[in-house]
Amino acid sequence: MRRWRVSVTILTITLLFSSLMLLVVAPAWAQPPVLDHHQAVELARQGDYAEALPLLEQLHRSNPANQPLLNDYLAVLAWAGEDARVAGLFEQADPQRIPFYVLEAIAESLRRQKSFDKAETLYRLGIERFSSQPSLRVGLLLTLADAGKHSEAADLAKSLEQLYPGHIGTQYALAHAAEGRGDYVTALQCYQRILTWQPQSQWAQRMEILTLAAIGDPFLAGELAEQRPGLLTDSEIHRLRANRAALVTRWGSYGSEVHKERFDGTDRALEMLEANERAARADLPRSEGFARRARIDRLVALRDRVEMARVVEEYRSLQVDPDELPPHAQQAVADAFLYLEEPVRSADLYRRVLAAQPDNFEATQGLFYAYLEQEDFDGALALAEKTLTEQADGPKRLEAELLSILGQIFAGDLKEGEARLTPLYHQAPANLDILGEMGGVYGARGWPRRAEQAYRLGLALDPAYLSLRTGYAENRMDLNEFEQAGTLIGELGAEYPEHKAVQRLQRLWEAHNMRELQVSVAAGWSSGSTFGSRDLSLAATLFSSPVRHRYRGFAATYLQHASFPEGDKTLQRFGAGIEYRHRNVQGTAEMTWSLSGGQKLGARLAAVWTPDDVWSIPVDMELFSRDTPLRALKHGIHADSASIGVNYRRDDLRRYWLRAGFMDFSDGNFRYSLLGGVEQGLIVWPHYRLDGLLEFYTSANNEDNTYYFNPSRDADITLTLANDWLLYRHYRFSFRNRLAVSVGGYWQQDFGIDPTVALRYEHVWQYSPRFFLLYGVSLARHSYDGDGENQLGCHLELNWRF
Repeated sequence: MRRWRVSVTILTITLLFSSLMLLVVAPAWAQPPVLDHHQAVELARQGDYAEALPLLEQLHRSNPANQPLLNDYLAVLAWAGEDARVAGLFEQADPQRIPFYVLEAIAESLRRQKSFDKAETLYRLGIERFSSQPSLRVGLLLTLADAGKHSEAADLAKSLEQLYPGHIGTQYALAHAAEGRGDYVTALQCYQRILTWQPQSQWAQRMEILTLAAIGDPFLAGELAEQRPGLLTDSEIHRLRANRAALVTRWGSYGSEVHKERFDGTDRALEMLEANERAARADLPRSEGFARRARIDRLVALRDRVEMARVVEEYRSLQVDPDELPPHAQQAVADAFLYLEEPVRSADLYRRVLAAQPDNFEATQGLFYAYLEQEDFDGALALAEKTLTEQADGPKRLEAELLSILGQIFAGDLKEGEARLTPLYHQAPANLDILGEMGGVYGARGWPRRAEQAYRLGLALDPAYLSLRTGYAENRMDLNEFEQAGTLIGELGAEYPEHKAVQRLQRLWEAHNMRELQVSVAAGWSSGSTFGSRDLSLAATLFSSPVRHRYRGFAATYLQHASFPEGDKTLQRFGAGIEYRHRNVQGTAEMTWSLSGGQKLGARLAAVWTPDDVWSIPVDMELFSRDTPLRALKHGIHADSASIGVNYRRDDLRRYWLRAGFMDFSDGNFRYSLLGGVEQGLIVWPHYRLDGLLEFYTSANNEDNTYYFNPSRDADITLTLANDWLLYRHYRFSFRNRLAVSVGGYWQQDFGIDPTVALRYEHVWQYSPRFFLLYGVSLARHSYDGDGENQLGCHLELNWRF
């Protein structure tokens, strides 16, 4: 019995002890074994997240209420970059109680997830709880920078620099914040400051190189990368090379002040781009984008090299949609097409550039000229006015104003163009572009001496200014200063053979130095016989190439034929002579030999004195005059002639002329004549011009009853409206229609006044300075001795240089 009581007592004590142990040990069963928890954290600290995370996840599932375990699990997830899982568990944690290292890890994870507001809130909470920890302020600075809160980030950066001037983490944060706001200079200073403290820091070395590249110094960045191999990835090395080539390309576009060296930078860029493409292709397919970039950048470099055919060839070989090219490459191709005289394609690309970069003034200029060269003057003028409005207070206001003025000038409104240019010249008399345009518009209006003054003033300010040099060279030709023109054009051609204005001058000069053939043919049929019922005339003159710049020899042949009641008459005449051209005087001396049933020598002297831009005095004297009526020659009568006149050409819209003539016939008749008139431009549109001409003629003869028409006195007045339509033009080729309608009255002594009417229609073809062809038909009615005659005619003119 006693033994049973002892056993019961022992069992009771055991049960009580076991129960007590259960109460004590039970909390330990509710959480993972301490050894497994610490082991997982240690594995994570060693970077073995693959082993640590599954173990921590299993432990957390076993005891989700264990806050220390949750804290470590969150920290390790953040260290491992498992940001999405951190976000899912973060709500279970208490930010007010989590340790510093957990709060920092979670905040960093939220920043990486771009949950900037949550990250900022957590960092600010951490700073309140752990005010002595600089890394939290660093994290907050990084968060503000990533969130685009650059003003707040800048204020925090200033305080960090004061609180922790030697803290490396702070310097990294300052650099990151500076990069976020595009301040790469400050970022570079931070990295270089770190390198003074930790010269072997590869991260700082790497960031210094990348920041130098971003700041626009890929050359120094490249040198550092070569000194410290392995810091950059292959992709970063290719990008660095591409940036170096792009920078050299930009430098090359500015050229050199020494014309012989103006392409040196671009040639260097082309070499670098070709090397970059080879290197990238050797690394394909990983660097396919860099190989493509090299080809695209080469479009720009070739454009700058003015190798426009190669630009187009490269562009077509890329086989890309234009919108796949960056705007700067599209613009390079547009420039090339414009240069190669394909303005339609050029305009399309310029419009694409402007859609992406509306403020690109160079593309606007390109589109303006593309419109002009398509003959789309409405589009060019609208674009110029739009640009002028946009630049009313902008940095390109003057350029926009000049663009608008040039639109009017090219559209033919020279008067308005000059009127708008003149105030600009008074505001900026030393502006070279304005002086060049003034010279151009003066020359176009027929004032070469006034243009000469503008060009000389500009060249005195800058003798090397190209547009002034080309304008002045053409001005020399306008003023017949051929020797100087040849020298200037030769210099320009040697220095700038690729320039379009220089090439145009070379074509003009080449044509000037060629032989020239001038042919004029006319045939007519008349209902009367005053000047023949059927007539034919031909004049052909062949000029030699210029001799000593001012002289040209020539040979000529003339043929006249007409049918009269008393028989037909044919005159053949041959001539040879010399032409002289000077600044103020142009003259011709010719000897002729005629076959007219007999042989007769003739001679002619003609000259025009031009003392200034508006006045000129023509003088003409001829023995055996070609104006002798063919009917007079039929009866063995010939005449000598002389004339003198005065011309006043106010501008391109108005001119006046008056000419007095005398003819001395071998039959004793002496004829006086006076011819005068005025011409006024009435309408000047881009493709149409209407001119009005009022002409009068009067003559007197001292003999009656001659074999040829010889009124005692007569007078003729005619009003003509001359229409000119430009139907087609493409650079140097053009085609025009002309229609002239004339009405008037003719008075002849003893026969009264009769109305006159005439209609003339012509086609005009022009191809370069070397070829001109005009042909047309005419209808007219005129009275002679009171009898009206109907006349039908056709005519042709040819001018060919070869």
